[in-house]
Amino acid sequence: MGAWGTGPFENDDAADWAWELEAAEDRTALLLETFAAATGEAPADLPEASTAVAAAAWLASGMPGGDAVEVDWAEEPPHPTPPAIDDQLRAAAVAALDAALAEGSGWREAWAQEDETAPIAAAERLRDRLRGEPDEGADAP
Repeated sequence: MGAWGTGPFENDDAADWAWELEAAEDRTALLLETFAAATGEAPADLPEASTAVAAAAWLASGMPGGDAVEVDWAEEPPHPTPPAIDDQLRAAAVAALDAALAEGSGWREAWAQEDETAPIAAAERLRDRLRGEPDEGADAP
């Protein structure tokens, strides 16, 4: 039986990707490959989009003020620290989230079938954060 929850790592594809992340020697290259896989087809397939959403959430967790991302590790390996975000990573992550959020993407359609809007709204906020846009849900100064 597969895992399927509303968090970015609460599905089998993202959980498998987390193990790949843990083992990767070059995590930036893995991120770029993951984001490219999600943007390679239009619309994005469910596995590629699921891993791209997880990768973007993990990347954003390393931003100043970023929220920690809960990863359900099967064992307790050291939790990797996200790399510093440069323009290339930011653009790749945003493009991958655009692909995941696009009408007709496997990821978006899976949530529509579940009648679940929270993951879509969370991915939209994540995309806005990576774009540098203010969080509409945050308290104003």
